[in-house]
Amino acid sequence: MSDDPQRPLFDLSRTQDDPAQHEAARQLAAWRSRLDRSDRGGRAALRRADGTGACAYIRAFHDLRLRLEPLVRVDADALAVAAVALAAIRVDQPGARLPQALAGQVSPIRLRKLLQAAGPDDVLRLLRRFIGQLKGHANVRDTARWAYALSCDPLRERAARDFAFAFYNALPLADDDADSGDAAPDAA
Repeated sequence: MSDDPQRPLFDLSRTQDDPAQHEAARQLAAWRSRLDRSDRGGRAALRRADGTGACAYIRAFHDLRLRLEPLVRVDADALAVAAVALAAIRVDQPGARLPQALAGQVSPIRLRKLLQAAGPDDVLRLLRRFIGQLKGHANVRDTARWAYALSCDPLRERAARDFAFAFYNALPLADDDADSGDAAPDAA
């Protein structure tokens, strides 16, 4: 992570109240647009990245990192997860929020795996799979926000809780006689 404590930690949930975060979000959007428009090789390399370490060898990742570091402190592994997730998105769905979009596509057990992932590489693997389940249709900015926050230690705990609430709020209420699939089996 870049060390300058004077700069805020990159956090896309704070773009309304922080000009540096707002500019970082603008830079992220410009980078993603350029990736689609004129850096198909970089996008393909990011889509093929098998982990955060692989991003160290991909210029498109460094282009994003170098755009953001003058503005905010960046966790390189968390940013790699966000870059790979954004490369997996084929169609930006600006109105859709990632937790709500996944609510009808992902089981609560798989959601728990994402939210309790051991590290950024696990988050990367699961998010890539989930974006595939959405057929590559996701909100670019919201996906970047969650991918980064769920992979960055200072943001992870709160992000996981907020993601879970948003996910479950989008599900219909369970029937009284239906099994939610979350409870432990009865000990008999």
